[in-house]
Amino acid sequence: MRPALAAGTTIAGLLAALPATAAAVPFGADLRAAPNTAITCPVGVPVPGLPPEFFPGRGQPTCAWTHLDPAGTQGLQAPGTGRITAVRVRVGPVTGPMRAMVFRAFDGRRCCTVQAQSQVFTPAPNAVTTVPVSLPVEVSPSPGPGEPSVLDVLGLAVLDPNTPVPVIDLGDAISATVPSGFVFAPAPAPGDLLLSTSSTTGKLVAMNAEWVPGPPVADPPGGRAVLPALPRSPVPVRDGVARLALECARGGDCAGIVRLLSQGGAGAAEKARAVVYGTAAYRLRAGTRAVVRVRMTAAGRRLLATRPTARVWASLSPAGSSAAATRRISLRRG
Repeated sequence: MRPALAAGTTIAGLLAALPATAAAVPFGADLRAAPNTAITCPVGVPVPGLPPEFFPGRGQPTCAWTHLDPAGTQGLQAPGTGRITAVRVRVGPVTGPMRAMVFRAFDGRRCCTVQAQSQVFTPAPNAVTTVPVSLPVEVSPSPGPGEPSVLDVLGLAVLDPNTPVPVIDLGDAISATVPSGFVFAPAPAPGDLLLSTSSTTGKLVAMNAEWVPGPPVADPPGGRAVLPALPRSPVPVRDGVARLALECARGGDCAGIVRLLSQGGAGAAEKARAVVYGTAAYRLRAGTRAVVRVRMTAAGRRLLATRPTARVWASLSPAGSSAAATRRISLRRG
């Protein structure tokens, strides 16, 4: 078992070694096997020889799992470009809210962005639950040296800390033919850029899916709205300015407005009640990073006047699009 591998090379490297299965419609785990672990998101990724307090991802209330199979028989990599039309999940006696997610790796080496996600669903206990979805996926090998490739992988997010992750444990033997599980904690959101993860051998998510081939999803009028990734580490605030590190994935340039707010939510009532702590415009080229200086309002300066850190909501609104993303981040004075 390998706890905390660099996902940018590990996931894409395994994908590159998998055989082409573009003709296959079903893909994923064999659900004749039942989940046989009691792992929950707060437990983290168990590592033999380490006490629980050192498990990667420990303490997070949500998480997302996926797996790859070097043998090419039970992996969650998309068979090709098209659309996932249904997912099937098998759980044990305890169930809770979940959602399917699509992770995208670019350039055959960097993982990942969250490309798409399904509605929230709760599988039936002790059963296989089929959920209709419409998740676009893309698999495009590099057409030439230095040109981008796209690799999409299906995953499952568990959204309740008391719900076991439906995992089939095949044992801990390290082998080139043993499936590998990959874990993101907490569960990411669309627009997040994921640079690393934890991995574990011999683990399968009790999940499979149906794929229908088709053309890549066309960009909307005016181009694709690409959201930059928000930092997961505390954002430093000095002299009334928050220095927000953003990263734009390779799917397109990122431009828009970022707001630091007292509360999240997309409804009119939530927006009306939110206190604005800071606002700034951002513009990043695809595949680049930048530090955006967000000048704090008087309310934002008061927020950190008597405390060293504070939790706020960061809201990203891309230019020329109705798409948006809101996520909790931490501010740190000094």
